Order: sequence, then C-alpha cells, then structure tokens
Amino acid sequence: MNRLLFICGDFNINFSIASIEQQAILNLMAEFGMTMVIREFTRITAQTQTTIDNIFTNLDLSDISWIVGDTHISDHRYIGIDINELYLSEINRTMIVEKRIFSDENKRQFAYFLSREQWTDVYENSDINDKFSAFLNILTFHFNNAFPYKRIKTCTQYRSSWVTELIKESSRKLNDLFILQKSFPQLREV
Repeated sequence: MNRLLFICGDFNINFSIASIEQQAILNLMAEFGMTMVIREFTRITAQTQTTIDNIFTNLDLSDISWIVGDTHISDHRYIGIDINELYLSEINRTMIVEKRIFSDENKRQFAYFLSREQWTDVYENSDINDKFSAFLNILTFHFNNAFPYKRIKTCTQYRSSWVTELIKESSRKLNDLFILQKSFPQLREV
C-alpha cells in the first residue's frame, strides 16, 4: 500500500440498512480497496436512527479503532478513528513529493521570461475570450518553466492525538449532564 486513504463525511446514505445507493457506494469504495469503518448509528432523532456519517479507509480494520460520540449540539454524532501506533511506526518513512520551488532566483527568472515576451497572440486577437486564453497560455508557459516541479524527499512523522485524557473526561462529563437533562427536563429550570 503506497498511501493511507481516508474518506469521511455525511454521505446521506443510510449504511445501517441495505439499499441500491448503499451497495453502489460500498462497491465503489471496494474498487479502491477501501472498507467502511463505522457500524453504529451516527444520526439519532426522535423518529429515526441512521448511519449516514462514515469513514472509509484502505487500512486493515484491525489496525484502527473507531469511536462515535455525542456532541450535544447536533443530531449527528461525531465519528473518529485512532490508528494503531505500531502500524504508524512502520509508515514513519521518507517519501518523495513533487512541489514547486519559489526561490528568489526562480522569481527573477520568471520576471525575466515575462519581460522578454512579445505578447503577440494577445495583441492580435480581437475577441476578448481569445485574448484572455492567449494571455493565460503565455503566463502558464513561463510559470511552468520558471517554477518547475521538483522531486523532494520528505519524512512523514506520526503526531500523537490532540485528544488528551482531560478532553475525554470533559466529554464524558458533558455526556452525563446531557443524559441528566434529557431524563429530567425539569432540571433545566433550576
């Protein structure tokens, strides 16, 4: 596997019941080696319970754990995953990326290219759209020559989660208060 892939969001497809739409997206994701992570309800209302928010990944599900929790400000629950640290230590490696270098020398070269341009195609066209296309083509040509993509080695580093034990404890307390408020509506007035 070259890259870790994650697709997450509100798909507006209920993954908790079989449907044509559900099967279509599951098949599409399977074509890219991705599987569905979340298997419990992510949107709960007085009338319905659905699994419309989800995460798809190409990781083996044994390498991750997932969580679904209440935000108490929406009928959608939050979803998240935690990747096994042993797996992450294997992917902390050097990778090659392509990027443009915007050095002072490259900027001077770009300015030089533009100063030497005759702009004939721009001036000779009578149609404004053709003028703009000619201008953009010339600008893009010189931009690509002055700032070509370069292959650069980078090192990916695993960063520990920002969700601390204190945040988790605060979330549990908020959840307890929310349940109390739902169970005893008269407490809201105190």
